[in-house]
Order: sequence, then structure tokens, then C-alpha cells
Amino acid sequence: MESETFTMSKVGGRRETLRRVSIRLGSLIGMLVMAATLVCIVPIVVSAYHEIKTNATTDHAQKIISNQSREADVNKVTILLTRLDPVNDSVSLVVEGGRQCAASCAPYHDRLLFSSFEPDNPGGTPRTVPVDIPANGEQFQAKIDLVIRGNLMDYPFDRYPLQIGVAVERTEGGAKRYLDATDAAKSLDVTLDEGIPQIGMSRAALRDPSTLTPEHSSLRYALAFSTALDRPLYIRIFVILIVLLFTMATFYSVAHTSFDRLIVSTGSMILGLWGARSLLIGNLPPDVTLIDLVFSMIVVLILFSTTVHAVLHYRKLLRNDGDKT
Repeated sequence: MESETFTMSKVGGRRETLRRVSIRLGSLIGMLVMAATLVCIVPIVVSAYHEIKTNATTDHAQKIISNQSREADVNKVTILLTRLDPVNDSVSLVVEGGRQCAASCAPYHDRLLFSSFEPDNPGGTPRTVPVDIPANGEQFQAKIDLVIRGNLMDYPFDRYPLQIGVAVERTEGGAKRYLDATDAAKSLDVTLDEGIPQIGMSRAALRDPSTLTPEHSSLRYALAFSTALDRPLYIRIFVILIVLLFTMATFYSVAHTSFDRLIVSTGSMILGLWGARSLLIGNLPPDVTLIDLVFSMIVVLILFSTTVHAVLHYRKLLRNDGDKT
């Protein structure tokens, strides 16, 4: 009897030692992860500040066509990307500027026709939006929406290619014609800028306008360029860190919390999970990103772990009741 008691106490001592070692090891790993996180957060904060600062200025402005001639009429146009709607596949632009004349403005009227094309179907029928340029040199501003397509499911690694064609319709003496690329280069000065929060824009590249002309259409593009919108690096790192740390904290709580406390804290953990989701994704609808899929899996694992804890807890209670009887 004494030997059995000694053996049981020895086994209990080993279990207690293993528990203490596991707690200390977990605490050490947690401290190392926190230290590494702090080291990573500093450059992320600096990058975020730089991103916010440059988005608030014109540091990201790109010249598509530069025309500094003072001897001819020039249409100065700035295209500013202001809003990305990945759910409805649209991007909002503000087109502003004016006509600058050397002396008196020539008697013609220009209209810009903006079209966006899908990268896989450049010659397809696009959505075209007109913007009139006042013939008397007054400043103008127009807000337009163009089609843009990407894969929101890949957030924060989603990417949205944007290919824009610009046609210049000139009305002179009652006759209308489309300017070709050579004439447009003499009468256009176009700047592209981006002001969408938490979005970066790649360097724009000029394209051959003739490759974008739809079949059986009289529309002729004078200018074409392509760019792409994606998430800045600091957004990607921030999202990955938050997801990893929240996942580790959740599983640590599930593994090292007694059943009595776990059954009470399960709801708060799930609410905290969706609070983290709101922090990372904002007002996007649910079930549209990879983050939603990961968080949904974590919720399922939390509920499954809680169920397993409940089964083991009541099994222990039933065993204790059987020993008493």
C-alpha cells in the first residue's frame, strides 16, 4: 500500500514538474514573440507614417504626358484616384484641370472619353465616361467611376490591375474627329495621382492605344496607360502579425484554461476575434476575404475545443461519482 502511494506521489510530482516546465517554456516563447513583435512594429509604424504623409501630398503623382509648350493650346488634366470598391468592381476618379491657351483660345471644343479595360480582354467593349473641357479656359472637375477587377479573397495580398484608354473628341467648325496619339501629345498634359487610404499604386506604363480600340467602333484612343493598385507592405505585415498573435493567444487560452473559466470566456474570445476582424478589414462585408476564412476556422476550433473540454469534464465527474458509490 505504501509503495503504491509512493508511486502515485512520484507520478504526480513528475506531472507537476512537467506542467511547470511547460508553463515556463510557454512564457519564454511568449516573451520572445513579444520582443520580436516590438522589433517589427517600429519599422511598420515608420512606414505607416510615411505612407500617410505621402498620400496627403502629391509625392505619388506621375506624369503620363508632359507638355510644357507655351506656343499652343494645352489641356492640363490631373487624374486622381479617390476610392476603390472591390466588392462592386469599381474605382472612383476625380478628373480636373483646364485649357491653357497661349493667347486666345482656338475655336474648338475638346471632350475626353475615359475607358477601362480588363487585362485579359483589352479589345473588348469597355465602359466609357465622357468629360467635357470648357473651351474658354475655365477650370473643370468631374467625378467618374470606372470598372476595375481583382481578387478580394487574397486580402491583404489582393491586386487590382487598371488599364485606361483616353480618347480626345474635338469639335471644330461643327465637325467632330478623334485626335490620334501624335496630335494628343501636342495638346495634352496628363498627371496621374492616387489618394486612396491604405492603397498603393504602381508606376504607370504607357501602352499602344491602337490595341485597345474595340471592334466595329469609330472610337479611337489617343492615350493608353496601365497601372495596378495593391496594399502597402506595412498593411500586409500588420495583418499577418495580428492574425498570428491572436491565433496563438486564443489557442494558449483554450489549452491552459480550466473548463469552468473556459465555458465563460468562449463567448468573449469569439467576440474579440470579430473585433480583430473589424480592425483589420473595416467595413468590408463578411465571407469575402482569406482573413474571414482563417477567423471562421479559429471559431470552429474554439467551439470544438470547448466541446472536448466539456466531455472530459463530465466524464471526470461521472467517474468521481462512480468511485464514491
